[in-house]
Amino acid sequence: MISIALLAASSSLASPVSARPDTVDSASCSALAEVRIPAGDIGLPTRGAVVDSVALIAGTPRAPDHCLVAGRILPVDSAAPNIEFKVALPAAWNGKALMFGGGGYNGIVPDVAGNLPIGQRAKTPLERGYATFGSDSGHQTPGAGFALNEEAYRNYVGDALKKTRDTAMFLIRTAYGKGPSRAYFMGGSRGGGEALAATARWPDDWDGAVSLYPARSGTVTILGMLAANQALAAPGAFLGAHFAKTGQALH
Repeated sequence: MISIALLAASSSLASPVSARPDTVDSASCSALAEVRIPAGDIGLPTRGAVVDSVALIAGTPRAPDHCLVAGRILPVDSAAPNIEFKVALPAAWNGKALMFGGGGYNGIVPDVAGNLPIGQRAKTPLERGYATFGSDSGHQTPGAGFALNEEAYRNYVGDALKKTRDTAMFLIRTAYGKGPSRAYFMGGSRGGGEALAATARWPDDWDGAVSLYPARSGTVTILGMLAANQALAAPGAFLGAHFAKTGQALH
């Protein structure tokens, strides 16, 4: 059964790293550079996924030793953008996995070694030993123009979540020799909405989610931002030089 926390992580998410964790080292990290993820291992249509780079990252006060994998999930439509992703594989793995949601239009891969704003003083999931991952939802340009492509639009409103999750699970199994015992989703705002969407559409993929201040649907977000962009582009609609000098309100 999926448990969803709307304000804070569940106790299982905050559990300490296993006393005898699985490991990834320089050799197993480097070997991931040769990995190609077949389309058949991704639950929605793609042309598979490729790894673009791997790096063994030395530990810091805020992140442990880990293997950082970056790559692309290839679209069926050659005119659609790739889904760019990152996976962080801790040298000392606690046997669990966590996906980060995005924000706004997305378009950038979240910091898989980071945390949500509400948890900045707590240990990050990577510090706790989670294998973490996330993606840009399938586009790399500002604005909502990507939504004119149907596959890119479908990726943004949810399909990229499944494609990213399945790709990350393939890499986790390859690195550690087995899949995670638990998988969670954590996000705020747009990412909070993604947490709800992912667990609703693919409940068997997830054991729980942290959904902070979840945003409205992707379609509503796109239409609202397009309308705002159009309104602000009208002559005299945006903050002008007079306002910047005087601080007076515009009428």
